[in-house]
Amino acid sequence: MLYQKGGAVYAEIQDQPRAWKQLITESASHKEAFVTWLRSENFGQVLLIGSSDCYGVALSAASILHLVSGLNTVARPSAEILYLRRPPYDSRIKTLVLALSVDGADPDTVWAVEKMKKLHPACKVLFIGCDEGKLGALADHKLLAQGVLEETPIRSRTVSCLLLYTMILTVWISGKDVFLNELMKCAEALDFQKIQDQLRSVAGVKPQPQHITYLGSGPYAGVALHGAMKMKQMAAIGASNESSLEYRHGYHFALTNMSMTCSMVSDTFREAELSVAYNLATTRAQRVVVVEKLDQKEAIRVEHSVELHCGLSEISRVLLMYPVVQLMAFYVALAKGVNPDKPREGVKEITLENKPGV
Repeated sequence: MLYQKGGAVYAEIQDQPRAWKQLITESASHKEAFVTWLRSENFGQVLLIGSSDCYGVALSAASILHLVSGLNTVARPSAEILYLRRPPYDSRIKTLVLALSVDGADPDTVWAVEKMKKLHPACKVLFIGCDEGKLGALADHKLLAQGVLEETPIRSRTVSCLLLYTMILTVWISGKDVFLNELMKCAEALDFQKIQDQLRSVAGVKPQPQHITYLGSGPYAGVALHGAMKMKQMAAIGASNESSLEYRHGYHFALTNMSMTCSMVSDTFREAELSVAYNLATTRAQRVVVVEKLDQKEAIRVEHSVELHCGLSEISRVLLMYPVVQLMAFYVALAKGVNPDKPREGVKEITLENKPGV
């Protein structure tokens, strides 16, 4: 399908399954060397850092790595590392710092890596990105997702590929090849046409929402952040992300009939997360749930649902949810009359000339 508005972004979103297949194939050539290195280091914990969408990847990856491998993990925004006076973990334990950046040149992440090397000289740094940049030179090792950088500033394919690379790394660390078998199925598991039909219904709601809150916990926390970021970037609509279960503690009082919530529903906490979505009915906000599947009684309790029907585990579904929230932002932008390729022409990126702090 061709779109006069947003055609470039749409093509990049649609291209993700192909890029995932390519990345899984190409990463295999690095496996032996990395497994040897990982075993020799025997890391006991991992700190994951990144900015913007890459921090969202860090959030999802930290939870996935912990759940699959059992390692202690913590995710922090790169900029927050600059405030630290000591490592955000037990420095007596061998530590891997996993730095995530699309182009390897994000200043905050570069500064954060430099800061961690000062705070904990014994830590090892692994950089995962799409281009080497300065981080490639700073890191002890690097993994690059080649050939996935986009032409548009809306990061879709690159971000999901970075997430996929962290999931592949999780397989190497844990030795659980069954997880890799599931990842290989992801490229074929998403029915784009069915997903788009469901999302067009979401985008056509009246009145148009003025603010959208994405709810996700555990591995889905990063999806919620990514969804909010894409909605801001593509549709220029206010958006935020919160923990699914934490949200019931008063956060919802600000919702109105001009609001929308989008809940990422897991298997582990399915009943509780759906209960939160159901009980938001009193706010009059439009409610969307993204879930593997709903039965008839469940479906009638929310205004909109996006059902994946992919047959994969809740951890593998994290990857599939990235294109879903991207397409949601895309169709909301079109419904609003905004070009997703160029939502806010004239609004410039904010840069800092000097490194903040000390």
